[in-house]
Amino acid sequence: MVLEGFGMSADRKVTAGRVTIFPPELEEEQIVEYVMYWAKQEISWSDELVIQRVDSGFSSEDDAVTESSTTNEALWYTPEVIRPVVKIWRCKMAANPFKACSVRGMPLQVAIPTGIPVPETATHLGVTAANEAGENTRLTAVRLFGEEEQDGFSSKILLGVLQGFSTMNRAECGAGQHSLALDDWKNAMDSMMKRNDASMKEALSLLSDWLEPVALTLQDCGASTSHRQFAAALLRLRNGVMFYQPGQVLSIDKVSIFHWVNTAIASFRREEYGLFGRDVGNLVRQLVPLSPAQVQEQADATKLDSAAPEATADAEVESVSSSSSGQGLKVARAE
Repeated sequence: MVLEGFGMSADRKVTAGRVTIFPPELEEEQIVEYVMYWAKQEISWSDELVIQRVDSGFSSEDDAVTESSTTNEALWYTPEVIRPVVKIWRCKMAANPFKACSVRGMPLQVAIPTGIPVPETATHLGVTAANEAGENTRLTAVRLFGEEEQDGFSSKILLGVLQGFSTMNRAECGAGQHSLALDDWKNAMDSMMKRNDASMKEALSLLSDWLEPVALTLQDCGASTSHRQFAAALLRLRNGVMFYQPGQVLSIDKVSIFHWVNTAIASFRREEYGLFGRDVGNLVRQLVPLSPAQVQEQADATKLDSAAPEATADAEVESVSSSSSGQGLKVARAE
């Protein structure tokens, strides 16, 4: 698949673009149509860059229903409806479709409909083939803007950060046009390894600076709430009150980030860059300031805990001692 001359307006409407689809070398004759989707990259749990379909939002009787890869094996979830951009008959545009369909290896050129919206999360355009049995589950995809990264280093990390920052572990945006420089992270990590208050404070400031492209990516794709939260967390990472005990404690404004710093460094050293990014995203998520409603909810929960009757504590002690007596587990109840 080749994408040429793609253009998009400020309000994310297609202004131009042409796609050339090259057929497969084998079994082309079985293809009934090509199906085109908006798509985005994500990080799999095996630390691989994968392409996911993005719903176009178009409604018609011919819309396809495709199960998201995150729900294929989770039968208790409702399959996600992902609608294509367009369906293209392999030989429909020819004057004599029967004759055209008998010719193999001919590329198919189509213009992307102008004026149609590009979803905020879309970073790629993808195409798959369909026969009488249905669609191929795999997409061939190209980036809307810029060249594909050869090693995927920056895309992996940036997408991982976006996924880790999201409470749903799904990136709100694609990787976009901003990148993360390897050397800047290494500088932050080297500063951490000095293991003193001054060097750790410097490292957290360097980490905050290094993550600025992620905030810009959220801003570019219109994720205003997430952008605001991410930017506030970076400010807190840079200026918050740090408490540090080497090998034991690292917190900002009494919020612990010790676990996520350790797991991020371990993932990076294993060269699992997507998982490393996810660890960093989780770290940043811990530092998102609480809303007034969340502060009140937390205060109410603290009051309830402090007002709990002493009998509950006694019952818990009894249940622990019972479970260790060799007579099996018992459920303790407070009267």
